[in-house]
Amino acid sequence: MHGCVDGFSRRLLWLEVGPINKNPEVIAKFYLDTVKQLGGVPRKIRSDDGTENSVIEALHTFLRYADENAGPGCFNIGRSTANQRIESYWSQFVRDGPGWWINFFKDLSDLGLFNGTDPVHQECIRFCFMQILRNELNEVAEMWNQHIIASSKFGNGSCPRGRPDCMFFLPHLYNSENYKVPVDPQELEEFIDESTMCLPNWSKEFEEFAAIIMTALGLQPPRDVNEARDMYVTLIKEVEKLP
Repeated sequence: MHGCVDGFSRRLLWLEVGPINKNPEVIAKFYLDTVKQLGGVPRKIRSDDGTENSVIEALHTFLRYADENAGPGCFNIGRSTANQRIESYWSQFVRDGPGWWINFFKDLSDLGLFNGTDPVHQECIRFCFMQILRNELNEVAEMWNQHIIASSKFGNGSCPRGRPDCMFFLPHLYNSENYKVPVDPQELEEFIDESTMCLPNWSKEFEEFAAIIMTALGLQPPRDVNEARDMYVTLIKEVEKLP
């Protein structure tokens, strides 16, 4: 999983799940998609000191080149504990949602149905659960961006009370302004390499195997976690039958 939050409004700009969260090109795709959607880049980004954000740093610095206020200060790197906005969100996020998923996958492991070191099990669990989890994260992000956040306890006006979506898109109502720096859409397209930035959620070989089993057994793509669990168990049993 990987996420990004706006410092002023605390609006979630992206909350993504994928087969990896350490590939800097995959993480950069989240950034480019968001910049394209919003039509501009923020004046500053703060990031954890991790290699997964290295491509975002290069892209952001380049896209800010025409701004006289850019410079090296447009991308700040620091300890995750000091990155208060996103760390605060992750703390609440873990309490409210993923704890259930963590226990769910742990139960599969305890029952001997999932081996995290087995590449086939990894492929299968992604095939069955990835879209279910992605849909849930989209709903989580939408709910977060619509709920009311309390003002900062320090009372300095930097984090007013309000809904993240409203504060983000209507900052003038909160005595602020839109600090977005416009970018040329053509420049963004030049950076996007679909072959390296859009890694498949699972291998083509496993997808073909799963399609054969699903057709033979009359199975449909899972619509919820229970159907995903049943499909996962079925596919694992079919794998075990192979010579």
